[in-house]
Amino acid sequence: MKLTLCLPDSTHETLAGLAKLSGIELSHFCSNVLTDFSASSRHQEHKAPATNDKLKHISKNLDDSKPDKAIPEMQLIEDIILFLRKKGGSVEKIMVEEAIFEKNKSEFSKPYWNVSVGGGVPRWKKNTQFARNTARKMDLVKSPEDSGRGLWELTEKGWKWKFE
Repeated sequence: MKLTLCLPDSTHETLAGLAKLSGIELSHFCSNVLTDFSASSRHQEHKAPATNDKLKHISKNLDDSKPDKAIPEMQLIEDIILFLRKKGGSVEKIMVEEAIFEKNKSEFSKPYWNVSVGGGVPRWKKNTQFARNTARKMDLVKSPEDSGRGLWELTEKGWKWKFE
């Protein structure tokens, strides 16, 4: 189910700016914000605050949790492609994620990147998964149906792709 929201231009611009700072697409950023908000709401023991309080809570969390360094999605895609090439074109998902973490360890070890988002997955891993999905949409990485569940595999285009 796809939900479409109409936001005032100023709100859209603010969210787009925060997404850019985080180095991810606006839709992924909004998904992370809503997931974080949903998770924090479930863990509150007291009566749920009024809607305005919830919005203030989201804004405060966004300000408090900004990363020290934005890692753009295209950088993660490049890292994924280079690692897959280095390993012969097909690697288990967990190995790719470990390699991406190691390459960005100084940043991904910080609290911002280890907050659980979407199904309890740390933000750094979720962003890596989003980057893989974008690479799949760009036809650089095969779909799970083509490569097998748990494997990330380059397409012919992925082998030839030139980084800009």
